[in-house]
Amino acid sequence: MKKLLQSLFLLTFIALQAIGQERTVTGKVTDKSDGSSLPGVSVIIKGTNLGTQTSANGTYSINVPAGRTQLEFAFVGYVRQTLNIGSSNTVNVTLISDQQQLGEVVVMGYGTQSRKDVTGSVASVSGEKLKNQPVQSFEQALAGKAAGVNIIMPNGVLNNPPVFRIR
Repeated sequence: MKKLLQSLFLLTFIALQAIGQERTVTGKVTDKSDGSSLPGVSVIIKGTNLGTQTSANGTYSINVPAGRTQLEFAFVGYVRQTLNIGSSNTVNVTLISDQQQLGEVVVMGYGTQSRKDVTGSVASVSGEKLKNQPVQSFEQALAGKAAGVNIIMPNGVLNNPPVFRIR
């Protein structure tokens, strides 16, 4: 009887250990249009706050607790995708770009805003306007191209930085 109780206790302990285990799921996230890898994609275990990001070559590795079977993949400019991983340890994902999600964005010195929400003046100068000008530096090429931007060369000394004044 004692041997039977010991065996039953051992089997119960092993079963509890197996239930509490987690597994490692790996994979690669790519773009559907050209098959290129996507770095920085958020990979989250659905229903938790556990997650990771894809590396520079689009690969990821995440420890999934027992009982969790869904991963969510999200990236700016792409449709969010939720996959049922089942018992698989390798899940490769292809994300589809979302043309509706992207809008014009203005990058400012202290943050980003949508162009329609900016209340001040915004000027942009394309590289095409600066490309074929006979000037010695980028600063000289930019002078006079954007309203409210004044670029002054303080003196004729070589490699002396210009002064930018923005009103």
